[in-house]
Amino acid sequence: MKASEITLCQFLKEDNQFQIPLFQRRYSWHEKNWQILLKDLIDIHNGDVKSGYFIGTIVTQHNYPKTVHGISPFIVIDGQQRLITITLLLSVIRDFLRFSGNVECADDINKYLVNSSQTNNDFYKIFFPDRGIEWRVYQHIVSNDGNSLWKDLDLDFDCSQSIHNNKTRFSETRVFKAFRFFQEKVQQELRNSINFSRLKDIILHELMLVSIVADNDDNPYLIFERLNSTGLKLDQSDLIRNYVLMKSSLSPDKEEIDKEWRLLEKKFREIEEKINKKRWYDRDYRSEVRGKLLTQYFWNYLRKDGDSVTEKEVYKSMIEKFDAFSDKHKYLKELTQFSNYYERLCLPQNEPKEELSRYFYYFSELDFETCHIFLLNIYELYSLSKISCEDFENILCLLESYFIRRLFVGISTNILGKIFNNLYKEICSKDSANILLALRIILREYSGNKSFPQDKDFRSAIVSKNIYTTGNRKRLKFILERLNSSIYRNTKEKDSIFSDNLTVEHIMPQALTYEWRESLGDSYNAISNKWLHTLGNLTLTADNSPLSNKVFTEKKIIYKESNLNLNKYFNNIDNWNADTIEKRANELADIAINIWPMP
Repeated sequence: MKASEITLCQFLKEDNQFQIPLFQRRYSWHEKNWQILLKDLIDIHNGDVKSGYFIGTIVTQHNYPKTVHGISPFIVIDGQQRLITITLLLSVIRDFLRFSGNVECADDINKYLVNSSQTNNDFYKIFFPDRGIEWRVYQHIVSNDGNSLWKDLDLDFDCSQSIHNNKTRFSETRVFKAFRFFQEKVQQELRNSINFSRLKDIILHELMLVSIVADNDDNPYLIFERLNSTGLKLDQSDLIRNYVLMKSSLSPDKEEIDKEWRLLEKKFREIEEKINKKRWYDRDYRSEVRGKLLTQYFWNYLRKDGDSVTEKEVYKSMIEKFDAFSDKHKYLKELTQFSNYYERLCLPQNEPKEELSRYFYYFSELDFETCHIFLLNIYELYSLSKISCEDFENILCLLESYFIRRLFVGISTNILGKIFNNLYKEICSKDSANILLALRIILREYSGNKSFPQDKDFRSAIVSKNIYTTGNRKRLKFILERLNSSIYRNTKEKDSIFSDNLTVEHIMPQALTYEWRESLGDSYNAISNKWLHTLGNLTLTADNSPLSNKVFTEKKIIYKESNLNLNKYFNNIDNWNADTIEKRANELADIAINIWPMP
């Protein structure tokens, strides 16, 4: 490596271009960073500190050869956040100077922002290949000649109009937010107190940096990874992305690999948009959610064939798998293909087969995503027509039964990851020609903490277990909805309707009134402790408030008006006590055993 201490104007000299490689994280500086930089520059301007301000190290690598027009391209390995921020600030100063009539000074800044004698991508001093909206925002800012920015806006200059009108909402990008921050500071605070010509000279001629140019034989990604090991923490999916795209830059299939990776990222943007209902307006938060979703997918993908991988080992395992494939493009195509299955597992509404989407929805309501490890391979078999849709549906029915029965019996879910990690491998060793039969046999053979609870244990738990617990309430609502839709039917549920308006209702209330204590008798406290949170004492209602702590005879009138099959049961019940709760629980157990059968 070659290192030298130089000024920013020497670094951004004519016909240099600095390319931000795909393995770099997106622009991520926040207002705190912008404020610190601007304050330091103002302090130099005001003479409060000495000039010669050090802005850090920028590591690059010459990306030979020169372009046909003589541009010298460099890959930015480290320092892109500072470079982008400073050039955004220079753009604001340039535009203000031009607006103020100091065209000569504005033109002087411009030659450090663009290569004015060049065209197309060579025109830009800093170039973001394949960065989508970030690049378009930056391109708009640095290439603007100033006229459209300040014209006819008097003192309230603002270039955001054309950006805000863009349907892609440029204003949400952090690049735009940085530009807007500097623009507002100039407009509201600095215009009458700062000599912008002097500020321009400070930035270009007095800011010092250490420029390190890596040798051509050095691996830029490894340098980046080591330099950033103590910096802003990257999600494992970011590290995998960086590694794959860095490797692709050395591959003859670079374009195909990059395209395949972009398809994968696009898929998870779509998943995030539909799954994430919180802070949809926060681009950074949404990016973080996407990264976690992608990491979770990678973790499921790595374990689908029985490999034991912890969540912390996802990055290491993925790059080992990637390096082991001679055909990198083929490997990426497989990753993308399995992501299509994963999308449908996560977003049941995207599954065209109603028989399958129904179960994918069930698993989502049960928070039963652990089975996705196993289902990736099952969906692949279905996609290749190696199993029928009917067999796939029966497999899903068995998995739901397995989860529900274990939930009632109280077997820990902690082992499910290990079970589904190995299940496909176990099936293939048993009978890969008949997946459904092999699955039935394996589930019957499971014992101990892997066991598939028998009917008698399932019934006993339904009757006596306190199922209304903090962690189970979403699942409990789903279970009651499934029971409701299956009452008075002799076939599997096909057209269940689930409603967000329904809530779980205690028939015998949680707070016993005098009337309830009288109706239950002297043992009211023991009866409440034993039966209150069991399934036999629970139902669904569209509105809990009118029911509240009413006596059973009054509740019965309200239940009678309900359209829910589950509440028709109470039409012929006169009293509600321990005996009637237990009797109803056994009748619900009969239905549950039919809905969630043994293998």
